[in-house]
Amino acid sequence: MIRKPLLLLEKRIFLNNVTFLSNTRSMAKGRRKQPPVQKTKEEINEKPSTTAISTKVAPRKQEASKAVDQTQPTRPQGTASTEEDNKTEPVEKKKAPSPRIVVPPRPVIQRWKDGNAPPEFVINLDEPPKKRWKEAVEWGAYSLQSTVYRYRKQDEGNFVWKKTVLFGLMQAIEKRYLFSNEQYAEMKGIAEQADIPFEDILAYNLVLTHQFGCTSGTVPFIGDGRLLHYRNLDTDLSLPQLLIQAHFKRGGETVAKAITHLGHVVLTTGVRQGLSISINTDLLYGPAFAQSFQNKIDWLLHDPFSITIRDLLLREETPTLEQAADELTQGHPFGIFTLMSDGISAKSIGHSVEDIVVDEDKGGILTLGNHFSGNIGSAILLANSSITRKLEDSMKRVSYMERMVHRGLERVEGQGIPLENLRSWISKSPIKTPETALSCIMDPTAGEISWCAAYQT
Repeated sequence: MIRKPLLLLEKRIFLNNVTFLSNTRSMAKGRRKQPPVQKTKEEINEKPSTTAISTKVAPRKQEASKAVDQTQPTRPQGTASTEEDNKTEPVEKKKAPSPRIVVPPRPVIQRWKDGNAPPEFVINLDEPPKKRWKEAVEWGAYSLQSTVYRYRKQDEGNFVWKKTVLFGLMQAIEKRYLFSNEQYAEMKGIAEQADIPFEDILAYNLVLTHQFGCTSGTVPFIGDGRLLHYRNLDTDLSLPQLLIQAHFKRGGETVAKAITHLGHVVLTTGVRQGLSISINTDLLYGPAFAQSFQNKIDWLLHDPFSITIRDLLLREETPTLEQAADELTQGHPFGIFTLMSDGISAKSIGHSVEDIVVDEDKGGILTLGNHFSGNIGSAILLANSSITRKLEDSMKRVSYMERMVHRGLERVEGQGIPLENLRSWISKSPIKTPETALSCIMDPTAGEISWCAAYQT
C-alpha cells in the first residue's frame, strides 16, 4: 500500500526533472517556446476585427521583424480580403542623390582639309591684346611651332634698312615699328601661349607679310549689281593648315572678318560692311626695291602698310573708299599691290617701275595681279629669269580673268556674274596655280566672306 504512492511520487519527480532540463536547454539556445494560450468560449466565438493590429511576432522571426512596419493591417486566415486590406500605406522612399551635372565639352574644331573653308574663330577686341588669340592658338599650336622654326632665318631680305652701316640698330628699330603697339602685344601673347620665342614669331610675321603673289578683282553680281571682291592667295610657303577665318568683334558686334595665317597679325585679306581689302605683293619687293632710298624716306614719314590696312578694317568708323585709297597711297612701298571695294565701286593701287598707279573699276570690273604696269624691262628683271616668268604669268592671269568676266556678262546681257561662275573661274587653272593656298569671294556690301577654300600647295 505504501509502495504504490511512493512509485507515483518518484515518477512525478522524474517527469518534473525532465521538463526542467528540457526548458533549461531551450532557454540556453534562445528558442524557448511559449505555452499555448488557452482561450475561453467567448473569445473563440468572437469574430476578429479586420482592422486588428498584429502586435505578436513569431520568436524565430524576431530579429527580421525589427525592420518591418508593425502597424500594417493584417487579415486572419480564412477571411475574404477587402478593399481596405489591399490598400497599403505609402512607403516614403529616400531621395537618390542628384547626379552631378557634366558640362559637355566644346565641339572640336576640325583640322583643315584640302578644298574646305578654314576654321572660324572669334577675336574679341574688348579683351587685352595678349589674350585675343588664345582659342585659335590652342587649336593650332603644334602646327605653328613646327612652321615658325622652319622660317626663323628667312626675314633678313625684307628689311628696308638692310644695306646700311647701322644695319643692326636700324633692323631692331624696323622690327619694332613695322607693327603697331597693339600688334606687338598680340604677338607677345601668341608667343607665350604657343611656347615659342618671341623673336621667332616676329620673324614669322616679317616673312609672311611679303610672300604673297596673288590675283584679285571685282565683278558685278547678277541681280542687284553689287560688286563681289574675289582673291586668290599664292605663296611659296605651304601653310594652308594654318589659315583661319578671324571674326573681329567689339562690344558684341562684328567689326570685320579676315582670312589670315594663325600667328600673323597683319591682315592681307579682309572685309567689313562698306569696305573690302586684299593685298598682293611682288616677288621683287624683297631683293630689289625694299632697300630703295624712296622706301627709306616713306618708312620714316608714314605708317607701313602692315599697320594701315589693319587699321582701316578695324577702326570704329568705316572709312570711305576714297579715304582708304588716300591713306594707302601715302608712303605705299613698291611691290605692294592693293585692291579695295565698297560694294559700289573699286580701286586698285599698283605700280609702274617709277611711280604708284591708281586704277578704278570700269562697269564694276577691275583686275589686279602682282606685276608692274608699263615697260618692265630692266637689268633686274633680265638678270633673273624665274622672276620674269612669274611676272609674265601674273599678266596672263589678269588677261584670262578679264576675258572670262566679259564673256560671262555677254551671256546674261550685262546683268552680272553668278556666284557659282566666279567660284569656278578662280578655282581652276590658270587663276588657281600650284602655289595657290586660298581662294575666296568677299561681299563688301554685307561685310561677309561669301565663299572660301584652302588648298595644299
